Amino acid sequence: MGWTILIIAIVVIGGFIKWKISQGGKAENARLRGYGIVVDGDLIKRGGITLGPVLGAEAVLTDGTSRHTLTRVVTVVGAATKKTKAAVIVTLPNGRVHQQNIEGAGEIRRAQAWVVRFNAMAATQERESA
Repeated sequence: MGWTILIIAIVVIGGFIKWKISQGGKAENARLRGYGIVVDGDLIKRGGITLGPVLGAEAVLTDGTSRHTLTRVVTVVGAATKKTKAAVIVTLPNGRVHQQNIEGAGEIRRAQAWVVRFNAMAATQERESA
């Protein structure tokens, strides 16, 4: 029973760490967080380091690759599921590119919504500066 509690604790702590990393770094005026970056005011940051301005930036989500693993093919429940991977890519006008790999259908759906919010924020920034 002691090993079971230890394994559960490790899984929970690992999940928490993964979630915190996906939220991005700290920011005072965070307008959007996720996938390793933070939109802080008019700037995009990663881990407290400024990558560039929001103005002219764009986010995309790559097409996910799907595959059935052997265990998913063999099991009845797993036969209906696929292992899906994709990447969120943020390009900045100064040439910098930030990529965050994601995995799972639910995470990809959340990333789709995040990309739309990010691009809408960047478009709003362009209209305000014009």
